[in-house]
Amino acid sequence: MFNKLYVVTLLLVTTPIFGQDADTTDFEEEGGNEMFTSVDLSYSQDKGNTDFLSLYYGFSFSVLGDVGPLTDTEFSINFSRSNDKLDGEPFTDDQSLTLKFDLWANQKISPFLFLQKSFDKTIGLENRLNYGVGAKLGLLKGFSISYAFLAENEEYVPAYNYDSTLVDTNDFY
Repeated sequence: MFNKLYVVTLLLVTTPIFGQDADTTDFEEEGGNEMFTSVDLSYSQDKGNTDFLSLYYGFSFSVLGDVGPLTDTEFSINFSRSNDKLDGEPFTDDQSLTLKFDLWANQKISPFLFLQKSFDKTIGLENRLNYGVGAKLGLLKGFSISYAFLAENEEYVPAYNYDSTLVDTNDFY
């Protein structure tokens, strides 16, 4: 048992150390872009006076620079999902997806678009959609002016049925 535990511990400690021993800066400078990727996963379960179960996962990917024929481009996509239960009842239930695209990001004129779709059932938000399309006009010394069409749509579900016409006013008018 001790030998197996020692080997697993040694692997877990040395793997991150030797995981990336190559210098990637030359490749990034030659390719004209930078890419970032992240995958997250979290699981937790506690039992005792309260029972708590938590699950979270997410994914993120972004590219900065030249993407094929598109020069000076910024692209990003992010996804996250959370689902927690406390004593068997939903505690957290939300999700988010975000997409951003900026063409010619550091040029004089830069068109962009974004989209976000999410929900949070804990607060009754069944669906939220935000999106926008616009452009940025670069001015002198890092200043810019942006113009965009922005839209948002939200759908809520009431926590319980409540008819406001049946409220008793106790004869106060």
